[in-house]
Amino acid sequence: MSWTRIDRGFDVIEKQYPDSLEARNERAHLAVLTGDRQMAQKYFDQMAGKVDMTVWGSPQTFLRQLAWAHQR
Repeated sequence: MSWTRIDRGFDVIEKQYPDSLEARNERAHLAVLTGDRQMAQKYFDQMAGKVDMTVWGSPQTFLRQLAWAHQR
């Protein structure tokens, strides 16, 4: 799968559903899974602290991946 193509697909989804908390969280999650720290950080920042736990599974997973995205 191409992360670039998936990311472009999320552009379309977010234009159609700009208030979708799930879409924002899923985009950050997929950026983490693909190892794209820079994009993960960007998408976490866009979430503005609004978390959909159905995407992350647990608060610990969310916090671990958030910390990973913001490592330097």
